[in-house]
Order: sequence, then structure tokens, then C-alpha cells
Amino acid sequence: LAAPRAAAPALRAPYLEAAIAAGIAPAERWHGELAGLYLRGALDAGAPAGATTLRPQTSHGGHPLPGTPAALDRLLGLIRASPHLDLARLLALIPPGALPRARALLLASLGRTDDALRAAALDAADDELAEEVADRAAAKAAADARPTDDPPPPSSQSPHLALLALLLDRDASLPGPAALAAPARLLARRPRDVDPR
Repeated sequence: LAAPRAAAPALRAPYLEAAIAAGIAPAERWHGELAGLYLRGALDAGAPAGATTLRPQTSHGGHPLPGTPAALDRLLGLIRASPHLDLARLLALIPPGALPRARALLLASLGRTDDALRAAALDAADDELAEEVADRAAAKAAADARPTDDPPPPSSQSPHLALLALLLDRDASLPGPAALAAPARLLARRPRDVDPR
């Protein structure tokens, strides 16, 4: 697996992807390096904060190949899917203010739900990602709860209720009904999850 490192640095990620898919490179050993390559690619590309971009690759005729994901998209997919990543190390490699979507997923995976919600809803302004973070945190809390557990104390908030508060604060300065659009969408999709009782 060392050959592409020196011979063709631009081919390292595709080569490693193919080697992992073929079973030549074990995922538990190489997913970390692959995530690092994606991270460097997303940072080098200057991906705008919070943006998901499709960077088309071209065929020999110069035509873009449809649906070719950029390094940031691949990084987000790997963070979501791989249990073999050193999440804290990856998070430490992201410069402040850069790649808020990746930062949100890493924080969520590390159990830092409030920070992840802020990164997704405020820094990235990505309401779908923020809802995904809240869903993951709620699912983990439900899985961790024992059937005999008492209900949570009134001071603890569901992640969806915390997200609703963030959205209300974030959008409070918008004019008229726009101030309530994102909170209303969340309430419509998750009425039980944002019950303040």
C-alpha cells in the first residue's frame, strides 16, 4: 500500500478506497488514514464553512461524471459509517471555524451533543444535520436506558428540545414568519420529541 504515497499522491485516496473495498487493506487499520486524506482534501479545497459540494471529475472527453462526491462528502460518510476512527484525533486536526459539518458529526460521535448541535445549527446552519445529531443522541439515550429507569429529571432536555431552543434563538432576528420557519419544521416532524414536559 506504500506505492501510491510516493508515486502518485493524488491517487492515494482512490487507491486506498479500492484496497479496503477489495479486502486487501483491513478497514480497522486504514480507515484512519483514509479519513485523514479526505480531511486534507476538504481543507485544501477550501470548502466553504458548512458547504457540501460536488466537485465533478471529468471523463476523458471532459464531461463531468455525475454524482462524484467531494472529499468533504466522503469524510462525512466515513465518520457516519466507520467504527474504526480515532474521532478525538480527527476533531483535533480540524482548524477552528473550518468544516463545521464534520466537526458536528465528530462531536456527536464523541457524545458531546450540545456542542454538536451548536456546530450543526449555528456554525454550519444545516438544520438537517442538526436534526440528525439530535436523532442520534436520542437513539443512544433510548438504547442506554434500562426499562426500569425512572423518567429523566425535569431539568434534563431532550436533544430535540435543545435543538428547538437553538433554532428559536438563531432565527429570532429574521423578519416576520421567517423567524419561525425552521422551528416550525422541526415541530412538524418531531412533535413528540420536543414536548417540554
